[in-house]
Amino acid sequence: MISPNRNRKRLLEKYRPKRLDQICGQPEVVACLEAFVAEPSSACFLFHGPTGVGKTAAAWALAYELGCPEEEPELGGVCAIPSGKQDGKAVEELLRAMRLRPLLGSGWRVAIINEVDRMTDQAEMIWLDGLEHLPPKCIVIFTTNEPEKLSDRLASRCEAIGFSGTSPELKRGMDELVRHVWKQETGRRLRRLPADLGRFDLASGTISIRLALQQIAPYLRTGQALPEEFGVPIIRELGNGVSNGSTAAKKAWATRRRRLGQT
Repeated sequence: MISPNRNRKRLLEKYRPKRLDQICGQPEVVACLEAFVAEPSSACFLFHGPTGVGKTAAAWALAYELGCPEEEPELGGVCAIPSGKQDGKAVEELLRAMRLRPLLGSGWRVAIINEVDRMTDQAEMIWLDGLEHLPPKCIVIFTTNEPEKLSDRLASRCEAIGFSGTSPELKRGMDELVRHVWKQETGRRLRRLPADLGRFDLASGTISIRLALQQIAPYLRTGQALPEEFGVPIIRELGNGVSNGSTAAKKAWATRRRRLGQT
């Protein structure tokens, strides 16, 4: 049996967009990046927006559009740095590597640095100089959920592209993707979607494609039908009965528990 975490990762990777026009619900972002691909040059982008709305997916799709091979992305010039790994030494090593031609692909090098707001001060200082002297055919893509945490000096060196978390296009794109994944994985059509699909907080209009795929993963694994609602996915007790969920979310969760006879 596939563990939940492995199954979630498999879905996210398996259905990650391979082209920019496959990005869900971000038409303005797609149009901007497609125009860039038509006349590419060394550049630094800052993809910002809520979690799970396609920032990292768009970064990978941009790399593929520039000719980095899907089968061997690292040998083809793509370097993805996870959050929490950006210290001064890591940045120096990355900048040195970006001056070397990739073994495969078109010769473009794409560095994807997730949650750039968590980098160290030393890492930022090295980036400030490195972004001023990027080698030819070199793209740096920073992603963040909280752009306000970045210094003006770093932000000013990037082309900022905002990703929506509440647009009708994103909602339609997420629904279409979930239906497609369900059909591909089960061979059956999905007629009804849970009302809170992709929502961390019932009181918020923000949705997350990543969360939606995580929510359906257990049901794909067991073959069960999706419920009418998933409930609030993040309600954690902090030790003294205080929760990190919003007041509206806690009330909604309490109501649901009463309906299920759990209180």
